[in-house]
Amino acid sequence: MLKTENDTDVKLVRVSVILLVVFLLPITSWFWNWAFKLNLLDFITKSSKYLISNTLIANLLNICFYGVLIFHIGKASIASVGINRTKTINALLVSILSWVVTLLIFIVFSFINEIAIEINPSVRQEVKLAIGQLFGNALFEEIIFRGFLFSQILIRLKNKYNRINSFIFASVISSFVFSVIHIPNRMFIHEVTNLLADCVMTFLFGIIFCAIFYWRKNLLYVVVIHSFLNYALFVINTNDIPINLLFVLLYIGFILIESIFDLKYERKRFN
Repeated sequence: MLKTENDTDVKLVRVSVILLVVFLLPITSWFWNWAFKLNLLDFITKSSKYLISNTLIANLLNICFYGVLIFHIGKASIASVGINRTKTINALLVSILSWVVTLLIFIVFSFINEIAIEINPSVRQEVKLAIGQLFGNALFEEIIFRGFLFSQILIRLKNKYNRINSFIFASVISSFVFSVIHIPNRMFIHEVTNLLADCVMTFLFGIIFCAIFYWRKNLLYVVVIHSFLNYALFVINTNDIPINLLFVLLYIGFILIESIFDLKYERKRFN
């Protein structure tokens, strides 16, 4: 057992299990993209009256499958991938606050600039896509790439290198895998000319996600940011304004404020 900086026991998972997970990721990615292309999951979405998306179905099944590999075979704990009940409540409160403040800023901005505020006519579709991202795609990828892969690489390097170098190496390696695993998906939905630029962008976002996870030791923070960058849920028509970026900036700001209060609390506690 090794301890991370937040004193959470992180059990070293066998290298063979880590390699098996990395090996299977592109295979399952190709499979689900093939299933989407052939509409193999449409019968489920239709039976749910289109409230359940293909993305949600595929990633929930992924979570179950890889969960067996990581938590049952690999013997990793839920806490070791950054899922903690108390911290989850804090992250939920920060997420809701950021979402409400973002909407209020947009409404004030629209009022000042005399822009009509309209309820999004496709709210049902918006909710479906957002749920698919938050509880499907973003949750699965963050469990795998930050909670599991980044953490396992980091605890193997921390006894060989200092904190900064350990973080850099672990984030680069896990983000490279994160970027490469997206290639099957990108080849299905993008032109080949966009592939390299898309991989670089995915890699950079992977580094950012690792930094946030390393900073707060809370997977949900990264899941929410990942989800909103992929697809932002707002019940009003945002008129193509990049409101998701505003949300992310506010979200990071509120996380920073929370971390300052946490630091003050810890200092007061031990003084």
